[in-house]
Amino acid sequence: LENMHAAALYDILRDPGADLFATLDAAQWRRLRQQMLACILHTDMACHFETLKKLELFEEVSGEAARQFLARRAAGDASLSVPDCLSDPASQLLIQEALLHAADLSNPVKPRAVYVKWVERIKAEFFAQGDTEKQLGLGA
Repeated sequence: LENMHAAALYDILRDPGADLFATLDAAQWRRLRQQMLACILHTDMACHFETLKKLELFEEVSGEAARQFLARRAAGDASLSVPDCLSDPASQLLIQEALLHAADLSNPVKPRAVYVKWVERIKAEFFAQGDTEKQLGLGA
């Protein structure tokens, strides 16, 4: 399912009118592409506990520094430099993956009518993917 979502993103970006990233140079595009793919693939529930462990370690090692920085920034202190724990590319990617995963799991806390519509859409998408995989002989 996650691979299909990544493929759908690239289908959308092929449309010149929808390519938000057309102004990026090749190096910027490669880095962004890696980030997007990692985030999309980490919405897979198979990654859930691995991501959770990494977040727990991040919180244990860097949580206080991150909280202090964010609180002071929210209070209007723009003079602060970003702490290492938030400027490290691996930490940034972990936070991005966790945020997208949280958004992906958020449907049950939405109003019931919205939740039910999304459940139906997700089921339809899931079964359509399974049918496609069977047609391609991938053993869904």
